[in-house]
Amino acid sequence: MSGPKPTVIRAIYREVKPGDLRKLQAESNDDPSAGGGARDLRFPAAGFDTEFKQMFTRGARGARGREIRVATIHYLDDLGAPQTTTMEYWPPTVSRRTEVRIARIHDSPALGGKRLPDLEKGRVFVLFTQYSNGVVRVDYAYEDELRKPGVWADEIRLAILGCLEIADEKNSRRSGNQVTAQGHYDFSTGLGYCHGQ
Repeated sequence: MSGPKPTVIRAIYREVKPGDLRKLQAESNDDPSAGGGARDLRFPAAGFDTEFKQMFTRGARGARGREIRVATIHYLDDLGAPQTTTMEYWPPTVSRRTEVRIARIHDSPALGGKRLPDLEKGRVFVLFTQYSNGVVRVDYAYEDELRKPGVWADEIRLAILGCLEIADEKNSRRSGNQVTAQGHYDFSTGLGYCHGQ
């Protein structure tokens, strides 16, 4: 007899920008606006560190012996078959106190290769979801799919679209330093966070 079906307890999302796509393709070395040669997804430490630490729970050592965290990530390959891989989460460091990052995204089969998002299809988000059984999954969620009820859970769909609206409104008043739509949602409390709100 099997137990109850796992439910989603937490989701973290971030809009994929052209600079992020270059990082996924390992083409960002000469792109200062994409973080130079760093091939990682960066998030503000405030608002995201605690959430990521609940997903990436295993301790490990990164470059130069730095303490990092890792997680087994579940994803669907280009044929729709379930697969797993390991991803690295780098908490804030002395030199990078205000940011956290998912490292080496260009090497990840869950994000790169044939899974690269198609920016021709419109705006897209990388979405990390954690289930009640501890499973962490990574998907790409396209804006047009998010606008259709039934494709994604309403809670996360509405959280992402609301954050996108906030970012768009802020960006309409800026000439530089555009805001990235990124945030998280806790299914157990019903509380969400949108960076820059």
